[in-house]
Amino acid sequence: MMNRYLVTILLALLPVLAIGKMVDVERTTTGYGISYNEALNAAILEAVQQVRGMEIGTEKSVKFDLQQSVSGRTDVTTASMGVEQNIYAKSKGWVKSYEVLSTKKPSGKGGSWEVGVKVVVPRFESNAVPNDKRFTLAVMPFRVSRSLYYVDKSSIGGREASTRIQEAIQEKLTQSRRFAVVNRSFSSEFNSEKALLESENVSAVEASRLGQVAGADFMIVGRLHSLGASPDARKSYYGAELNKGEIRAEIAYQVIEVPTQKVAWTDVLKLDVKPDSEFDLHTLFDQVGKRVAKGTLEVIYPIKVLDIQSAERVYLTQGGEVLSVGDRLSVRGKGKTVVDPDTGMKVPLEGPIVAQVEVVEVMPKYSVAKLVEGDLNEFSANSVLRPMIDAIEAS
Repeated sequence: MMNRYLVTILLALLPVLAIGKMVDVERTTTGYGISYNEALNAAILEAVQQVRGMEIGTEKSVKFDLQQSVSGRTDVTTASMGVEQNIYAKSKGWVKSYEVLSTKKPSGKGGSWEVGVKVVVPRFESNAVPNDKRFTLAVMPFRVSRSLYYVDKSSIGGREASTRIQEAIQEKLTQSRRFAVVNRSFSSEFNSEKALLESENVSAVEASRLGQVAGADFMIVGRLHSLGASPDARKSYYGAELNKGEIRAEIAYQVIEVPTQKVAWTDVLKLDVKPDSEFDLHTLFDQVGKRVAKGTLEVIYPIKVLDIQSAERVYLTQGGEVLSVGDRLSVRGKGKTVVDPDTGMKVPLEGPIVAQVEVVEVMPKYSVAKLVEGDLNEFSANSVLRPMIDAIEAS
């Protein structure tokens, strides 16, 4: 009985998932062709393109499916107008139904058929984040330099290390709420489900869920160069070992703009950790994920002032696990944008440091900081902040 109540409580505490649904969208289009079937197919395809869009390669597949669906109409001279319902199952969910509104035969030799139709196209609408305008981002599996790494008297396989890094970065970026992180793992499982939806074993309603995978605006790729004893661990000072047992992870990563394949940011991390009695690899990979997420966010979504209520309540645009209580950040004054005379590119110049704040509270979507140095009148909402370690390195 106790277990039953525990399960009920846990289920009640889970957030309600916004499940996507199928909606019917109606379009009226006109198609042209050398035959009735070709004109009808063109009209239906145009409706599908208007509702669901079309990628190169997919269009050929849909044309074939629709041609198969309308190929039964061979007697073009007696083609009647009406509603055709069974095309939904035959077209694998691309079209639910269509109604022929008008037909116009060729007026002479070399002319074209003209067919007007009203088409109902099913479309899958995700309700996870309505009107989500965030950049989409994919974290790809990191490449590794070795098949096996030895860390603190234990070992970890290269493939597992790659997965752990990928998952740690995904976790930090998802919790930042600044990106719509898209999944690029479990490809074999997704391909298996895709094959099932394309088969004759599912209904047309289920099959119409195909073609909804979100593309990525940005992609994070990288390589784990080394993982093991830090070179500094072998250093000594008059015979005393200074960094005994210290572990280093050296990782190179890039943030790439997918449509142009331009590198938006690149960095090499050398993360040193001194294990204690409670150390495990999760701690190391967690820190790697946090550092990569911070670097990515600072380039695309720098931390900004969200609102100022008082010197004790300065709201910041980021939360989750990207910021921690006690973090200090420099507040930048108003900057400007100039044009590089050699490249012609616009270069945003940050203003001078006008204040410092310290994070006192971290929420999933934002953080709260207090003013520790400077004047509130020197900055406002939308002012950019940088971690103090960055300000020190830049100076």
